[in-house]
Amino acid sequence: MLIRAATWRGTTADRLALEGRPRNPAKPERFANFGLEASGDERLTDWMVLHLRLAVWPSPVGAVLDAVETAVLAEPRAGHRNRGAVGN
Repeated sequence: MLIRAATWRGTTADRLALEGRPRNPAKPERFANFGLEASGDERLTDWMVLHLRLAVWPSPVGAVLDAVETAVLAEPRAGHRNRGAVGN
């Protein structure tokens, strides 16, 4: 199932009961400067530790990363084949 980023954000925020808070209460209109209340930040961190994985690829010298990224993204379900990466 494909979940778009905006849907994922909304669904995850609802499930984890996350509430945005201005980082600078004196200027709450600056939406880019919002964070989470402390307990929500902890819930999100716990969820991320349980559900997210990170894989890295040390690029060879001279690799054109735009070309590599384009090729990877062209592969159907490329991300699903990386389940055997170190740390999974």
